[in-house]
Amino acid sequence: MCDVLGTSLGPCMGQVTPAAESCATTGDDDCDGQTNEGCVCVPGTTQSCYSGPAGTAGVGACKAGTRSCNAQGTGYGACTGEVQPQPESCMTAADDDCDGQTNEGCAGQTCAVYQENFDDGTASPLSAGVYKVEWCDDYIPLASNTPLCMTGRTLRTNESTIDPTIWVYKGDASCTSVRLNYTYYQFALANVNVSYQQSNDTIESCEKSGSFTSVTGHNALQACTVQTQITIPFGSSKGVYIRFDHGTGQNALWIDNLSLELVGCGC
Repeated sequence: MCDVLGTSLGPCMGQVTPAAESCATTGDDDCDGQTNEGCVCVPGTTQSCYSGPAGTAGVGACKAGTRSCNAQGTGYGACTGEVQPQPESCMTAADDDCDGQTNEGCAGQTCAVYQENFDDGTASPLSAGVYKVEWCDDYIPLASNTPLCMTGRTLRTNESTIDPTIWVYKGDASCTSVRLNYTYYQFALANVNVSYQQSNDTIESCEKSGSFTSVTGHNALQACTVQTQITIPFGSSKGVYIRFDHGTGQNALWIDNLSLELVGCGC
């Protein structure tokens, strides 16, 4: 603009001179006749991404993730949140390898999940991992009360008031049943039956009420007898209570070297 005397011009206003090319605009910022040269994306925008094998995204556990354009617009960051195929796990209910099948090959697997000899004076729980084992009404007398054919300390039922109960939880694993193995001894008939109740409890409930199904009794007297592969089904439940259920008998049953093996799933 000319000044009032007409002797000079003021500064140039409103001009747009070349600037660094910006990936955040759609214009030719550097005025070289090209638009967004060197740009890959608009800064801050996101897009879907998946680096797993073709045809597996959206199948089973597999899913796409997202990636974000960097501040310069010159490229995308890492793909986050995607789930690629993993080896099939019998400990989940998902199609881990994303092949359209769930827990293939699990039916023939077993897992030796728990063993207890009671010698430290406790019936220890199993609390880490997918599988869990907990006890209700465990009575472990001093080693001096152990029958001569057993060693160390033992688990014991006591009259009709103590019915040791094991809570076994498989979660979403494909396990179909649990096998129970142990050694027992009774001086006289104790009328103790192994019984079970299926349950979806995620934390053990002591004392578990309700109806229990009897599986087997204990007939041998005054001898250490090995009881093997007592099979307890999970059915459609995630857990099961296994009880040494004292009936009308008043005599004690000693139990030692107890182990649990899960069937139809891996460790």
